[in-house]
Amino acid sequence: MYPPAELELPTALGNFRCYQRSPDCWALARLVVPAFRLGELSDALRINEDNEPLALAVVLGADTSRDLAAIEGFRRDEPNARVEALELKAATKADLRALLGELSATMPRYVELPVEELDAAALEAIGGAGAFAKLRAGGITPAAIPGADAVLEFLEAAATQKLAFKATAGLHHALRGTYPLTYAASAPRAELHGFLNLLLAAAVLWHGGSRDQARAALLEQQRDAIRFTEVSLQWCGLSFTAPMLEQLRESFFHSFGSCSFREPLDELATGPWHR
Repeated sequence: MYPPAELELPTALGNFRCYQRSPDCWALARLVVPAFRLGELSDALRINEDNEPLALAVVLGADTSRDLAAIEGFRRDEPNARVEALELKAATKADLRALLGELSATMPRYVELPVEELDAAALEAIGGAGAFAKLRAGGITPAAIPGADAVLEFLEAAATQKLAFKATAGLHHALRGTYPLTYAASAPRAELHGFLNLLLAAAVLWHGGSRDQARAALLEQQRDAIRFTEVSLQWCGLSFTAPMLEQLRESFFHSFGSCSFREPLDELATGPWHR
């Protein structure tokens, strides 16, 4: 439903159901839906007589009270659809306290700020409210893509405070590189962060590595520098075992969201990662 894909909601829901039944369902978590489209989602579920369990993350808009009421109505009307997480955006650090004060801590909340505002003080406020951070790593214009230094500073501050996060936007590719920003033939191109780069940098910092190592991980573009074995992820002399990665996912790098489910997986499947 989100750019650059921007599929109609019934199509996105149908795709999600197909992915749930696919061999790659292990990589699928929640369907991310804006609160103002929950009524449309109810219609799609009803029309298709879709009664399968559905896990959702709901993105709140500017009118928090209205959106929370919409969520309560949706949960009452759709008992098979579980709202498991909330995602919200604050314009500045000054808005955080009031925004988080409106939300119950009964489910995970991921809070997005402009990356330059995601400093130690902001992360402390987010963590103090029992919430998590949300990093926007890309966009459909070059100006929307944060630089490596900004991402590194966020990761360092979050690791220091042991604050978990999710990432979103632009993470269609495994490794950093220059790619089109949309699916249009005339789309602008820019350097995008890779989801493996983000994973590696997070793993380095979470498990006690240096800032220089984490920066190199964010900038890595050589596919043959990364190796997956049955028991570990290896890069530049570092080895992260499966238990280390499981702990990283549980306590620090929760997930990343993408408007495409297939592109990241297909790129992994065709890369020289397994040797």
